[in-house]
Amino acid sequence: MLSPGFHQRLQDLEDHIAQEQKLLKEFEEVLGDQTDPRDQRKYRREIKRQKESIAGYQQEYNELQQELTGQPSTRMQEM
Repeated sequence: MLSPGFHQRLQDLEDHIAQEQKLLKEFEEVLGDQTDPRDQRKYRREIKRQKESIAGYQQEYNELQQELTGQPSTRMQEM
């Protein structure tokens, strides 16, 4: 049987992914308004970091979900 912490971790990962996606969207919107090349570069770096962070959370989520059910979650695959 899986520990209660297992389900809590899945929920935490869902929350982290949602927060990171929101921040990613904000960075992308700000990047579109930038004209200074230095600022553009800074926001591109942040966008790359956000995407990497989301991918890490997503991978962990998928691994835990597969361990729980034996198959990947379609809900998180769409995110």
